[in-house]
Amino acid sequence: MPTETRPELLHFRYSPYNEKVRWALDLKRVAHRRRSLMPGPHMPMVNKRTGQTATPVLRLGGEWLAGSANIIAVLEARYPEPALYPADPTRCEAALAIASEAMRQAHLFVLPSKIAEDGDRDGLPNVLMEAASQRLPLLSTAVSAIPEFIADGTHGTLVPPGDPEALATALEHLIAN
Repeated sequence: MPTETRPELLHFRYSPYNEKVRWALDLKRVAHRRRSLMPGPHMPMVNKRTGQTATPVLRLGGEWLAGSANIIAVLEARYPEPALYPADPTRCEAALAIASEAMRQAHLFVLPSKIAEDGDRDGLPNVLMEAASQRLPLLSTAVSAIPEFIADGTHGTLVPPGDPEALATALEHLIAN
């Protein structure tokens, strides 16, 4: 029986859709290889494998999967533990509703981000966009694509990554105001 090759993720390093798949692979502890693509020049390679040009793309068991929702569904079926969502559809819907309600009731949203030792980093975290849609004041770090979404002092507050004192000061200021 041939040995299955290690899954390979073709992705954009700075994309919330790609980020979801990276998180799912990491949470499920699926050993895989990541290959960062350059937007634009990626299209012929991705199209050849999937018939489309969207990322992320995951090679899993000799099959190429495209689209974050599709990839996550396949990962959840193939690697059920740990589960990303409750198995019961009613409980899954309820869990997602709790998260949405918690966001609506919040007064502030804080997401410090930093570059990992291996260079991996968040792109533009979906959760920042979700918090902004609830009109929450945002506090984050100036990493990756976050400053493209949050203009410091206009759309939220940015602090340098890895500076807990700056984060604490900004948090105190936002709580007081």
